[in-house]
Amino acid sequence: MTELEDLMKAAMAASVAKREEALRLLKGQLPKPEPYLTLRELSRALGFGVTTLRRWKIPGHDLGGFQRYHRSEVEAYLRSDDFKRRQAALRAERRISAKAAAWRLKPQTPTRKENHALLQRPNHHRQPSSLSSRV
Repeated sequence: MTELEDLMKAAMAASVAKREEALRLLKGQLPKPEPYLTLRELSRALGFGVTTLRRWKIPGHDLGGFQRYHRSEVEAYLRSDDFKRRQAALRAERRISAKAAAWRLKPQTPTRKENHALLQRPNHHRQPSSLSSRV
């Protein structure tokens, strides 16, 4: 078989979408490249906050010292197993920090400075001394 016959067999075995894409490429109709998005543009498009996307460490491209993102790449990452593991780790970390914060809110013994401030307060609940009532 010649190379042309091999190429024709491969083209006929391909799906309709692949054949149409190959014809467009042969005609010089190149697909438009996907635009690079800033983190803010990406957060608006996906509906997540900027801080959330940073915490998730989404993949990006360094363009002149600035991070830019392809929406399709980020969506693929959000569906990946790597992201699911990262998300589970972040949830566990948040649970641990919430427990630590609750522990810190428990009543603690006052510091020396706080004790000093408490001792400097006037005692309003004391009864007048018996000496001042004698006249």
